[in-house]
Amino acid sequence: MKTTIKLLLIALIFLLGSQVLAGALVPTWYLGGWEYQSCDDKNITCLVKDFSFNKDGTYAIDAYPPVRHRGHYKVNTLTETEAVLNLSHQTGDWSPWKPQIKLVWDSAKQTMTIDGEGPYHKYLNVKTNYREPNEQ
Repeated sequence: MKTTIKLLLIALIFLLGSQVLAGALVPTWYLGGWEYQSCDDKNITCLVKDFSFNKDGTYAIDAYPPVRHRGHYKVNTLTETEAVLNLSHQTGDWSPWKPQIKLVWDSAKQTMTIDGEGPYHKYLNVKTNYREPNEQ
């Protein structure tokens, strides 16, 4: 009987752990594509950055003037409004870039800052025609 209870508890812990790792029980506001645009006073010179954070733990940065950067991330800390991501396997124009970035979510404005830069706005996923995960 005690062995059965122990096995059930282990199975329950395993199931809950699997759901947390799969993102079922943790916030996912940071996933998807984010865009930031900054222009000079006359809108002559603009900087555009696109960040995307994918469910498989990869991220991509595309910017203009032309920059391409790719890598993997692992969530270090995550709350309803902040995330710290550890970056690894970095390739591209900024390699190596920062080992860690901090994301801050503003739910009222539906925007995010990345290491204090922003606001980044969620952009529409052209391939699937939906916004993920905070559909508007």
